[in-house]
Amino acid sequence: MAGAGARGSLVEAATYVETAALSTSVATGLLVVLALPLLNLYVSAVVPEDSRRVAMAMLPYALFSFWTTSIASVYQGGLDGVLRVDLRNWIMIASSALQVGLGILFVRSHGVMGLAYAQVVQALIVLGLTLAVLRRTLRSLSLIPVRWNSRILRELLGFGWKIQLTSMTVLLFEPVTKGLLARFGGLTSAGYYEMATRMVQQLRATLVNANQVLVPAVAHAREHDPFRATFLYTESYKVVLFLVLPLVGGLVVSLPAISDLWIGHYEERFVTFSTLLAVGWFFNALTGPSYFAAIGAGRMRWNLLGHVMIAVLNVPTSYPLGRLFDGTGVVVGAMASLIVGSAIVTIGNHRDQGEQLGALLPPGTVFLFTASVAGVALGLLSYSALHQSVNAALGLLLSMTVWAMIMAWPVWRHPMRARFFRIVVSLLPRTVAAREENPSLRRRIAAWIVRD
Repeated sequence: MAGAGARGSLVEAATYVETAALSTSVATGLLVVLALPLLNLYVSAVVPEDSRRVAMAMLPYALFSFWTTSIASVYQGGLDGVLRVDLRNWIMIASSALQVGLGILFVRSHGVMGLAYAQVVQALIVLGLTLAVLRRTLRSLSLIPVRWNSRILRELLGFGWKIQLTSMTVLLFEPVTKGLLARFGGLTSAGYYEMATRMVQQLRATLVNANQVLVPAVAHAREHDPFRATFLYTESYKVVLFLVLPLVGGLVVSLPAISDLWIGHYEERFVTFSTLLAVGWFFNALTGPSYFAAIGAGRMRWNLLGHVMIAVLNVPTSYPLGRLFDGTGVVVGAMASLIVGSAIVTIGNHRDQGEQLGALLPPGTVFLFTASVAGVALGLLSYSALHQSVNAALGLLLSMTVWAMIMAWPVWRHPMRARFFRIVVSLLPRTVAAREENPSLRRRIAAWIVRD
């Protein structure tokens, strides 16, 4: 679809979206019908008996939500294809706030089942809103998908089955991990794991979602300037790597205080799970540039292989570690499989781009990593020494100050620092307005951003 948009064929682009929406609704619907009895058996085997009735009752709503979300994801991909990732992300931000609001509303009147009702309502609203927003940009798109093209379907199947299989392996990862965690760590550990996951994933999304624009951008560049496609990938990877280390370090330093503020006391399981998840998922965030650039270039080999490896390794690593070390062992095994699969995606796609493996560690990375480790260690020590004499908020401020003092010089000296801040300045509203009014200023800003 992005390629059709790059060629200027909006009607063809709309046909791509409608064909994908119709095909996805039918295929996912059949999958949901077939999966329901199998998931009932899985729930019966994994969930403790006192919670089984509620879990079984929520399952149909979860599957309907999955079906609706799958269709919505087609239209979200359409927003990517017309280079409106900003609109997609605004919708996702609004959907998160909507989920919280609906959850509070329905839980008050329906108890825990209200969470299932809220998820369904949220999925339907997101589907309708995404479709409405996409139709404002892609005006030839029908309100109800009616155009279906067998040639386009064959093209989508030739490439799309790899994306769908990749998505299925991603969907399997969390339920398997949570099931093993409930078995070996109990429902309390599973609850702390869910809290930690939500927190880490929200922060990680700020990096990953920004990289989604690479799909249409690379597809467009390949039509007009293949060298720019490589440039987009390499610069995106350098920026993500530059941001990952400070973000992970700052999060880990703040975890004891977050536990005190969020849970009311220092909860070792929450802090341990959050630390492991931060390391694993932010390592996975490094796959973002190569993952989305590969999709834009029409290559899915390493994306698929890496995600299949994550799903395949999860059980044989998490299960024995869970038997030995309870819930912590399960999370260690899950994150180990995630890191191995992510490394396959990053290294494989990097080599397909024709880049040297040494470019995966650009100048300044080792210094920044060393400083991050030292900053985390001293920040945690400072919080441990002070938390009994000051409140959690003040302890958090002081520990983060210690961490920031250690990180300041390596971040300032990093080669990507200046370029990153130039990009940020160029995105400020006043700068955007000025460059729209002044073409020569627009050209100067573009040169300022990309120059070495």
